[in-house]
Amino acid sequence: MEAYVCGEPNPLTDMICEEGLRRLSRSILPGCRQDNPRARADLSFAAMLGGMAITNAKLGAAHGLASALGGKISAPHSVITARLAPFVMRENMRAAKQNGRNDLLTRYRKISQLLTEDSDAQMEDGIEWVNQMLDKLEIPTLSYYGLCDTAFDVVAQDALKSVAIQGNPLPLTEDRLVEVLNQVCYCPVNQASSDKTRRGDLSEMH
Repeated sequence: MEAYVCGEPNPLTDMICEEGLRRLSRSILPGCRQDNPRARADLSFAAMLGGMAITNAKLGAAHGLASALGGKISAPHSVITARLAPFVMRENMRAAKQNGRNDLLTRYRKISQLLTEDSDAQMEDGIEWVNQMLDKLEIPTLSYYGLCDTAFDVVAQDALKSVAIQGNPLPLTEDRLVEVLNQVCYCPVNQASSDKTRRGDLSEMH
């Protein structure tokens, strides 16, 4: 998905991404939850297409944050990226609306239509689809892996240094990345360590 909405898409990767999303949509549940060789072949092909797409286009904030979190929590890179994806999608949609980027909003709408297999789907439907798949596949939340114990400001700073985030369709500030992490890992305001959880202590990361 990130290669499709990155800052430098191209006709080749658009075609590759769209076909990969079609195969992912129709095969992710039967391929992961059933003994369905055809669906698993579909997913393997979709994964290959994803690799081709990111090789010939760019990534975005989900991968940038995932690379920053990789050494800080004990979650697989795939799980981190997947759980971040819907929150980054929402943040990019917000920024696109604010900056009049109708081209980007159109791309997010197309993603939703491909994932839901509904030509009338709206942008937000894609976010809902991703969340539903994560829950149906019982992918653990990032709080399970200790996200709430990380220093969000340090994570955001590290993410901004990554190559991946340079491909995000719109620049996101440290504050916006921290807000994304806050949304991913909501911590009650009456929790004693809420300040530390949300912003973090730089000294603890060294």
